[in-house]
Amino acid sequence: MGNLLLAVNVLLPLLQQASTIGAMIQKAQAEGRDLTEAELNSIVAADDAAKAALAAAIAKARATP
Repeated sequence: MGNLLLAVNVLLPLLQQASTIGAMIQKAQAEGRDLTEAELNSIVAADDAAKAALAAAIAKARATP
């Protein structure tokens, strides 16, 4: 059960981030434009944070007997 809970706790923020990115893209498309540099930078920063959280969760799971 612990691994399932870990997987859900890791996947939920990733799904939320994907939803946020999708909304940003839809908004830009509705406005007839590409994503701005600031929008792209926010996506990259969120991706880096998600990657770090995933790496930490994997490391924690490996360390738990």
